[in-house]
Amino acid sequence: MKRISIPLILIFMFIPFIVNAETLSVTDCNNNKLNTTIPSNLKGLAKIMAQNAYLDNGQSEYVSSCEGVKFNDISSDTNGKGIYEIASTKNDEYPIYYFRGAVDNNNIKFGGFCWKATRTTDTGGVKMIYNGKPDSNGNCTNTTGESTQISTSTFNNYDNSLAYVGYMYGTVYQYRSKHSSNINSSYIYGKDVTYSEGTYTLTNTKASTGTWSNDYNTLNNHHYTCYSTETTCSNVYYIYYTNSSYAYYITLKDGKKIEDALDDMFNNTNDSVAKSKIDTWYNTNLSSYTNYLEDTIYCNDRSIGEINGWNPNGGDTKEVLSFSSYTKTETNYRPSLTCSRKLDQFTVSSSKGNGKLTYPVGLITNDEIMYAGGKFNTGNSSYYLNTNQDYWSLTPVDFNISSSARNIELYSSGSTNTNSVVTEGGLRPVISLKSPVLVEFGDGTKTNPYVINYNHSIFVEDNKQTKNISFNIEDISSVEVGKTVTFKIVPIDGYVLDHLVLLDINNNEVSFTSTGNENEYSFIMPETNITIRTFYNKEVNTNNSIITNPITGITIIGLLIVFTIGIYIYFVLRKKYKQISIES
Repeated sequence: MKRISIPLILIFMFIPFIVNAETLSVTDCNNNKLNTTIPSNLKGLAKIMAQNAYLDNGQSEYVSSCEGVKFNDISSDTNGKGIYEIASTKNDEYPIYYFRGAVDNNNIKFGGFCWKATRTTDTGGVKMIYNGKPDSNGNCTNTTGESTQISTSTFNNYDNSLAYVGYMYGTVYQYRSKHSSNINSSYIYGKDVTYSEGTYTLTNTKASTGTWSNDYNTLNNHHYTCYSTETTCSNVYYIYYTNSSYAYYITLKDGKKIEDALDDMFNNTNDSVAKSKIDTWYNTNLSSYTNYLEDTIYCNDRSIGEINGWNPNGGDTKEVLSFSSYTKTETNYRPSLTCSRKLDQFTVSSSKGNGKLTYPVGLITNDEIMYAGGKFNTGNSSYYLNTNQDYWSLTPVDFNISSSARNIELYSSGSTNTNSVVTEGGLRPVISLKSPVLVEFGDGTKTNPYVINYNHSIFVEDNKQTKNISFNIEDISSVEVGKTVTFKIVPIDGYVLDHLVLLDINNNEVSFTSTGNENEYSFIMPETNITIRTFYNKEVNTNNSIITNPITGITIIGLLIVFTIGIYIYFVLRKKYKQISIES
């Protein structure tokens, strides 16, 4: 029989991380104490983070403001250094915890590479960003330089269409420009168009004022033109930006209008250059570890904040289109992990997002950079995301005045800023560990990084009627995913096995089969810990109907013995009495 006990991994895992709750005190501006939450369903590294987290909406050891972390400034010894819980998620099933500032306890070894944990997810997983390879001693001492990224790359090879801000993109509508010297003073402009039998017709038209210097700032309600003195054309042109020298436009055909073009450009039909390179790297290096990763959302937030000249009904042609992420993180300084449009929620499964990913891998977002301690156009040399390299985020910014589809890049100074998608930048893949994945050992430091346990444990629920359960494997505290596990149950005397259930960590039943031998079963080890629960009945002997329960059986046999002795004594005494009577 194999010894059944609590796995040493689980015991060892928490020893270095037991924290006195008093040291994690957070107070609000009224000196009320604010407590973090540690849900009972948290597992692995997420639980370790929760045990060491401060609420981010009050004053704590490295946050001097009683209002909490200020995201309009970089991280520091007075504005966040450590692990924090997003206060607005405190009552969620899985609150969000994140690393911020100059921390050195978020290093992880996984899949033969080093990673930096960034935050937890809304399913209890842990997101982490690539940080190179372990050194010759197996440590994750790498912090800066090109080795912290898998390669450098453009985000896309072209920037002359709004489509190119996408991690994936659809139809490309390239911009064109027309100089004022080539714009006829008699051109006609329409507020809208109709389309029939291959021909566009301008509606609600206005004629040129005679000069472009007067026309360019009067087209907010008349963006469509045939670039002629006519009101019909086979292709129509939509002007989205103007200045005193140029008109910038895209060409529409086949009955498309500007609303259709915007939808077409954001369809996820073509991989960006960045996605192609990350997918290739993942397939080569991490595909065998996919079972340990969760299918979480990677947000390429293309929701529009300021549409301006791309709005045909009054859109200002003197202002550029910008995305909501720019306003949210670089103007209002309010990072958020909400990804509002399913179109932008990159996942493998369509039940969780858009289902467009081949592998569960993406890039960091600008919101996550802000939580970590970054700020737009403000250097930060000390926080853990600064590698002295420029590298890409997944966050779009705007479509600039002329060409230039631009996304957020984290610069070598530690600041975030905008850059054309054709610029070379580093690629640092982001993956997310599943909730059940446990830490085998380590404390997260560079010289003692967390090491992930790739196996799972089997637990046997204590049952007094179980005499023994034997397994075909040596160590049930560390079982490889996909391994066939065979076990045999031996009840104590007087009991027979009625049935059993196998449960995963969420109490869902796991299938198993009988081997054909008495009380012997097998199952395939899933990506979760397993608990075996047994149920018994008292054994009944059908041959003589004598109950063989140890206690009941002894009682019946005792009564039979007493009865037999009684009969014997009765006849002995009776015989003795007769002899006495005769002698008398």
